[in-house]
Amino acid sequence: MWVPRVTWRQKSAIQRAVAYLPARIGERVYYALQRTVGGLRDVDPEDRFRAALEMAQRLEARGRSLVDATVLELGTGWRLNVPLALWLLGAKRVVTVDLYRYLRLALVRKDLAALRTAPERFRTLFGRYAASDRFRRRFDELLAFRGTGTDLLRLTGIEYLAPADASRLPLADESVDAHVSFTVLEHIPPDTLIAILREGQRVLRPDGLLVHCIDFSDHSAHSDPSISFVNFLQYDDVTWSRLAGNRYAFHNRLRVDEFATLIDASGVTTIALDSMPDARSIAALEAGLPLAARFRGKPPVVNGVKQAWLVGR
Repeated sequence: MWVPRVTWRQKSAIQRAVAYLPARIGERVYYALQRTVGGLRDVDPEDRFRAALEMAQRLEARGRSLVDATVLELGTGWRLNVPLALWLLGAKRVVTVDLYRYLRLALVRKDLAALRTAPERFRTLFGRYAASDRFRRRFDELLAFRGTGTDLLRLTGIEYLAPADASRLPLADESVDAHVSFTVLEHIPPDTLIAILREGQRVLRPDGLLVHCIDFSDHSAHSDPSISFVNFLQYDDVTWSRLAGNRYAFHNRLRVDEFATLIDASGVTTIALDSMPDARSIAALEAGLPLAARFRGKPPVVNGVKQAWLVGR
């Protein structure tokens, strides 16, 4: 099916218009748009499964394991792939929270259908983890699953809390082994983010860890190849708020150095903050991409970081 290419400015205008609708209507409209011309048009669980594998490996590198762990995930989104992968990797309980109740069973069913269509592809993806009896048993249970959403949550030990405030969780002190997210923290205002990280410290067990992947890029560049991942650094805060200051498009635009300062302010101890600069972004910056005042004093290697993984406690 032919799908029209939407420029970043068109996408921004659509998001702003939908954000003005009453919340429930807006969510339905935005979901329909995402399914037809947006990021939910072609769903594949692999990217989120890879994210969960990365979380597992970063935990293991610090002497931790997902086996029988309780994991808290921030930002469920439309699908359940990170929680499902964490369960496949051995987690006993996964609590996944979101500010909005976006989860759609239809998308979860499509992801499960993808597993059934190519089971060997996904077994191979999980590598050495797929050799365990626990993984094989759980993977086979997913392949055979045909029940309701409630049945799936019960089977996998996943608890879905939405709408929920990740800075005020209904969880006991020191009840979580890992506090994780994948490309979520960039969508949270800085003051709220500090509160969320502090709450994470409250619910983490003494030997627990925070493991988060942050996407510092202009997300519109993922669907509009005419712009770079640093395109949004051209705009001052007032202009950016006008373009993207809504629930569907908000990005805090923190650069990796600012994020590191914010982590310190929250009281989290950084064990690792592994940054991944983007060559195309750095080239655009070195070629003289005009920048808003708040970003001008930073070197291209800082402004040009596309993604980073945080491990902290």
